[in-house]
Amino acid sequence: MARRTTLLVENFGPIEKVEVPFSDITVLVGPQATGKSLVLQWLKLAIDRNRILGTLGKHGYEVDGKAELLAGWYFGAGYDKSIRPGTKVSLGKKVLDIRALAEGRRRSEPHKALYIPAHRALVVGTGWPLTFRGFNEDTPFVVRYFSELLRELLGRIGNDVFPAQRRLRAPIREALDGALFHGGQVVVESRGFAGKQLRLVHGRTRLSLMEWTTGQREALPLLAGLYKALPAGGSERRGPITWVIVEEPELGLHPDAILATLLLLFEVSRRGYRLVVSTHSPLVLDLLWAMQQLRKHSDGPKRLLSVLRAQENRFMLSLASTALAKTVSVVYLDFKNERVTSQDISKLDPMSDVAAERDWGGLLRHNTRIAEEVATVS
Repeated sequence: MARRTTLLVENFGPIEKVEVPFSDITVLVGPQATGKSLVLQWLKLAIDRNRILGTLGKHGYEVDGKAELLAGWYFGAGYDKSIRPGTKVSLGKKVLDIRALAEGRRRSEPHKALYIPAHRALVVGTGWPLTFRGFNEDTPFVVRYFSELLRELLGRIGNDVFPAQRRLRAPIREALDGALFHGGQVVVESRGFAGKQLRLVHGRTRLSLMEWTTGQREALPLLAGLYKALPAGGSERRGPITWVIVEEPELGLHPDAILATLLLLFEVSRRGYRLVVSTHSPLVLDLLWAMQQLRKHSDGPKRLLSVLRAQENRFMLSLASTALAKTVSVVYLDFKNERVTSQDISKLDPMSDVAAERDWGGLLRHNTRIAEEVATVS
């Protein structure tokens, strides 16, 4: 069981005060523009502070000891003035002083937090990931770094981007294929002067990225990015990575594909990484609530696989059992007097007196409201 560590962010951007107690699996929910991405980016910065400084320097982005430059290069150009005297950030007992960090020493070691941003489809918009410097100055560091990481991964993987038999267990691979690719194979194809391009191959049909469905374009970079944490050849972990952070894994996906993606994320968690996810999908919290109920029963793993519409075999039962044993935190971010605060709603109690917990951070609010409205019709 992972040791409980809390991230505190105060007085930054729209955030007044947000506290996130991390468990084995941590989920952030809340309306748009409540700072979920900012909180997750602070987590990445707290974990990889000097490594990020080293990566920026490697690509020619010098901060010259200035906190404003570091904030602009890291969060995006619009945040260069967002560090205020009242800005406070800490992860556990470690205080993150961005002014001191800007003056700190670069480190060139590999990063410990794998961050998969919500803008992942953007990085492959032309059929191949852009370089770190291929984005404009408004682009956050996590998007640039993910794009560079994806270029490296896809360049090495070659003609087995998916189904990637040496990386994915058969039941997980088959769930993803059935929900997303339907027998198709994702490969890397050299296109002369156009360079490398991703292709979805069905028999003699070879589809360019712009011919894929929206869900496929969203899911592929998420899947390929997770390969960084899923080494080929049977190794359980990819050192030195210890955290995996995923923004909105449900983007563009049908519910069946969301369940298949969550199955993959449970495999990431099973391997011992601390998993942090932000979401706008009620299905994600449906599943977490179901897990709370199922962990009380001896046949919980079998029932969880049924909920996930997954195969039942020895490995999958072990995967489901491990998932049910994981600790889970759910944190709700919302505006209060035009500033963002947080609330721990991990119990997900539908009978709670606390509205945010009862309606799962607003994700059930409209379902309940619509049902109540219809119920009044005579």
